[in-house]
Amino acid sequence: MAEVLIIAEIEMAQGREAEALEVLSELCEQTHAKDPGCLLYALHRVTGDDQRLILVEKWRSREDLDAHLATDHVQAKREREDELFAGQAKASFLESTGFGLPAMASL
Repeated sequence: MAEVLIIAEIEMAQGREAEALEVLSELCEQTHAKDPGCLLYALHRVTGDDQRLILVEKWRSREDLDAHLATDHVQAKREREDELFAGQAKASFLESTGFGLPAMASL
């Protein structure tokens, strides 16, 4: 099985940042605790842009990602998306080029 790498860009709704971060904090905690196929789930703020966040995800397999997407903690975030976020997250699936040293060439 091939690992799955995802970079997701999330924009929080103006004035709803604290609530959005609370929901995302819970999502991260639940994902770390309950999703065994999760190898990395790291949320970061974009420097200089208080509305934008980047979520880096690494999953053991596509099946593990699909199981995560069906969890209650993902559904709880989805139920609040329209009020807390400015549109859908933009997700990009990544494939390593493998260039350079193997230990440094991929997430």
